[in-house]
Amino acid sequence: MSLPLRCLFGAGLLRSLATLPPRAQDEGHQSLKGLPKRRERTGLVGLRPPCSLCSRERDGNPAPIRRDDDGNEFGASVGVGHAYLLPSEGRAGSLPDTSRDVPSAGSRLRSVTASGAPACGSIGLLLRQRRSSLEYREAATEPESPRSAEQTKQVLSPRHRLGRPVPQRVLVLRALQLGDLLCAVPALRALRAALPEAEVTLLGLPWARSFVQRFDRYLDGFIEFPGYPGLPERPVELASIPSFLASVQRLRFDLVLQMHGNGSLINPLAVLLAGRVTAGYHVPGAYCPDPDRFLPYPQGLHEIHRHLSLMTFLGVPDRGDGLEFPLDASDRMRLAEIPGAARLRRGSYVCIHPGARAAERRWSPERFGELGDRLAARGLTVVLTGSPAERDLASGVARSMKSRPVNLTGRTDLGALAALLADARLLICNDTGVSHVAAALRVPSVVVFTASETRRWAPLDRTLHRVVPPTAARDVERAWSEVTRLLASRTADVA
Repeated sequence: MSLPLRCLFGAGLLRSLATLPPRAQDEGHQSLKGLPKRRERTGLVGLRPPCSLCSRERDGNPAPIRRDDDGNEFGASVGVGHAYLLPSEGRAGSLPDTSRDVPSAGSRLRSVTASGAPACGSIGLLLRQRRSSLEYREAATEPESPRSAEQTKQVLSPRHRLGRPVPQRVLVLRALQLGDLLCAVPALRALRAALPEAEVTLLGLPWARSFVQRFDRYLDGFIEFPGYPGLPERPVELASIPSFLASVQRLRFDLVLQMHGNGSLINPLAVLLAGRVTAGYHVPGAYCPDPDRFLPYPQGLHEIHRHLSLMTFLGVPDRGDGLEFPLDASDRMRLAEIPGAARLRRGSYVCIHPGARAAERRWSPERFGELGDRLAARGLTVVLTGSPAERDLASGVARSMKSRPVNLTGRTDLGALAALLADARLLICNDTGVSHVAAALRVPSVVVFTASETRRWAPLDRTLHRVVPPTAARDVERAWSEVTRLLASRTADVA
């Protein structure tokens, strides 16, 4: 039994886990299946590469030929990728869909599923791809250029707390949603600047695989989080936890960063990941794995600054608190393919995003609809956005409006939604992940807070982004006044 598995679960629970039926051999990589095959793109001709170790055919299809930007063939035999050999619990699954989230320069995506599969008896597949000829448009930051010798020097404090030798393999535990991860980007940027040659892997929820692809300048790999007793982010897969822990322990990370929360529930799991050094947050008086490397959870800080404070505590210099959201040509291409989206002209429309994961954080559809009608009266097109699960909310907004909005709810993925926002005159939304996308893209927004903490989650730039606090959330006029101020300032900027 992997140390310290028994100390967390106890003998009784371990016996219960042992009696659960074993998973099918290939279940570990099912989260990679069902994804569309890659569309042919510059620099990526093949559709489904073979296993990078054995070049075996996959799904009965011959292993394709792949070519680089210069037309040269390459494949497993010349080291395009390699697999980490860990528990033999499955075979290689399909690769992530690069037609949806195309990795940028020097991308390294290692995908590991919750039960510790795939890739011909391995836990994951590390993809190393050459830069495509696609040009990447990055909001708020310039595209990454090759690091100079000066840039690759570590900028760690001489008294840093990351352990010695300096870690080369880092695991970041943050199994949360879009807004939570975007608020951690400044800390990840600081970590990358301090450890430019380290391999940084995210342990996150299944959706975050695409986040790692998009932010591959800071993240190199992904491990799927199987859930954990007491955490609400996803139902726990008890049968997968022992193999998951054993698999991660075999990876022997130099540093595990617990950035998931205050540590009251998650710190025992962070220790079980068996990093050479483990660091993060703890609640004073509660279990603290290492007082030298666990920061008392800072209260009263913005979420961005909370994670930067952890970096500072560990000896990692701050690299700014600005958010980022890289966009590339494929995001705009997918947006243009959506009926009704192609005719939208830059600056001529306002996005209304009425959804939020928690019902208590949602403003009423009728209030959004009233703002929509006022915007339409000013000659602006109203575009409704949201996830497929939020179609009913958007329909409620549309029904409450006298004017007719363009309803794109459920028709955009994250990249296409960001491309839509990038050209919008304004965003009106609840406190949810899309507000942080707008902040990263520097798109003006009015964010309505009905239940959450403005001090923790509101955009930092209060000139570009206006906040309606919970005390005024019932007041449509307050929200409208913020909208008109932003529209006036935006018009002046354009003029």
